[in-house]
Amino acid sequence: MEAIDIDELKQQLLQMATITSWLDDRSEQAVQRVEASTEALDEGLRRLDGNSEQFVEEVTRLIGEHVHQAVLQGASKAVGEFDKQLQSSTRAAQWAAQAMDEQRKGLSIVQHALVWKGLLALFIGALFAVGGAGFVVWDSMREIKIAQFDQDVLHATQTGALTRCGEALCAKVGKQIKRYGNDGDYVLLSE
Repeated sequence: MEAIDIDELKQQLLQMATITSWLDDRSEQAVQRVEASTEALDEGLRRLDGNSEQFVEEVTRLIGEHVHQAVLQGASKAVGEFDKQLQSSTRAAQWAAQAMDEQRKGLSIVQHALVWKGLLALFIGALFAVGGAGFVVWDSMREIKIAQFDQDVLHATQTGALTRCGEALCAKVGKQIKRYGNDGDYVLLSE
């Protein structure tokens, strides 16, 4: 075997101890960095947890505000549209009420005119009825007189007071002749 040089071995051991010491320092520094990073990470997580709750609360509040604003705007717009429709409907109803009132007044005038015309027609109809009844009575009386005359002629013919004498008509007058008319043109027949 080769002879190992102790000095060289010492030197190598010293170098290895130096490297080991340097590695130990580096490991310790790495461990410290990892621990610091872990602490920072833990702190960040704690902040993130706190901030996430705060973030969620803030986002929820902002969303609520935006939803509230949107609902208010939508409701305001809907109420505005409803108000416009309501005003339009109110104007239409007022116009219809005015038109109906004018028609009612016109119908009232026409109704009064029809009542007066109806009364006038009834009066004229009554006059015609009375006139017609009077005419019927007059005509009936005339017919009765004619019928009475015909009966008188028939009676005079039956009793012989009126008869035919050839081509002429003869009347039997009493011994005392009674005359009739303004000038006495007629002679009364005796029965």
